[in-house]
Amino acid sequence: MRFLLVLAGLTVEQFDRVSAISASRLVPDGELVAKPNKRSGAYSPEHAAELIERANKALAAWPEQRPASVLLAYADFGEESTTELLTRFFPFSLPAPFPPLAGDGGSSRRARNEALNLFQRDLLGVTEKLRANARQIYDFTSVANLSPLLLPVRNFRDDALTEMLSALFATCGNSEAPGQLVRDAVASFRSRCPLTKAPEDARHCFSDGELFFRSPGKDRHGFFRNSKAAEHSPECLLNARSRIGGGFSHDFHFDCVPAKRRLAPSFSSCHGDPRPPKANHVNIAPNDYII
Repeated sequence: MRFLLVLAGLTVEQFDRVSAISASRLVPDGELVAKPNKRSGAYSPEHAAELIERANKALAAWPEQRPASVLLAYADFGEESTTELLTRFFPFSLPAPFPPLAGDGGSSRRARNEALNLFQRDLLGVTEKLRANARQIYDFTSVANLSPLLLPVRNFRDDALTEMLSALFATCGNSEAPGQLVRDAVASFRSRCPLTKAPEDARHCFSDGELFFRSPGKDRHGFFRNSKAAEHSPECLLNARSRIGGGFSHDFHFDCVPAKRRLAPSFSSCHGDPRPPKANHVNIAPNDYII
């Protein structure tokens, strides 16, 4: 699994220090996306969109077959713009805050350098932990059998999915035991949405009462291609490759059949466009892309 590390909320001083660090120290075997934030004490309105656009372009150049993990280290300003930034990075990234820069612009050069040294040390620690925690999540997103972590957020209509993913998004980046958090969350989800079977189907699957979300098995006939990323919202590709920082097979999708008498005439695709199903089923990727 290769890592795409996004740094959000950097001051100009922090950005300059990050630029002086070898990217291989911050994200070995990966790529770094960073830019200075234009506001002090809050995120500028365009900051999240600019970072996501850069992350999208970086990921579009990676081999589709290699699992990708999107990591987010961010400044926590403790106000609404931080919440809005995190919402933009849900559910594809694994987030964790980095400590603010100590002191202020009026400090002596020596004091500022010491503060930047401390920031650098702390940031390296945050990014190392994010990579380690993402590897534990990958153990659950890369499994051969069905994982509820990969269910499509827009088209799986039971609140249990969003509640599970939101809890993991909020806790796994900083956790000392992210694997156990995921294990417990999956168990809780399955108690609310137990595995079931579609009629005349021997395989277990998930259901939200509207659709049966079945594994495609070896029938991987379509997927969200990097070459099509520019035709979609920037988040679409990121959601097609990473879930809470856990990479997954690029060609995985759910083979869905109706749990009621017939399929809906259309389904909401990854960036909200209505797309028609096949005659008797609809193929939905984890990012809600209708294949």
